[in-house]
Amino acid sequence: MRSKIEEYNAVVEAASKFSRSEVIMDQFVTLLRQYGTTQRSIPFYASQLALTANHLSDVVRQQSGLSVMDWLYRTTITEAKVLLKHSDLMIYEIGERLNFPEPTAFNRFFKKHVGMTPLEYRENK
Repeated sequence: MRSKIEEYNAVVEAASKFSRSEVIMDQFVTLLRQYGTTQRSIPFYASQLALTANHLSDVVRQQSGLSVMDWLYRTTITEAKVLLKHSDLMIYEIGERLNFPEPTAFNRFFKKHVGMTPLEYRENK
């Protein structure tokens, strides 16, 4: 098992091979994998990375061509689609799992981004 110092040195060595923007993007994607289905706030990710929201937005757009919100929405929609197709959870339960305050908020969000309601999507398996 590696010590904290060895882990830190490995991160520093790996980071030195990449630009600061590439490292930020990699860290953002890592956080997105961890929190992406429940956190849809740019300030949340910026604070986790000790950056301003504007700087994070600029770096993500520069590195990927997409906005932070595009990344967050795609992550949420992908997880919603997986749960709708491969689980027996009720639609309101999926909305709760994805941290929507009300089932109607999840339905509106899903329809806006997919073009159909979660129920229509589930029925079109």
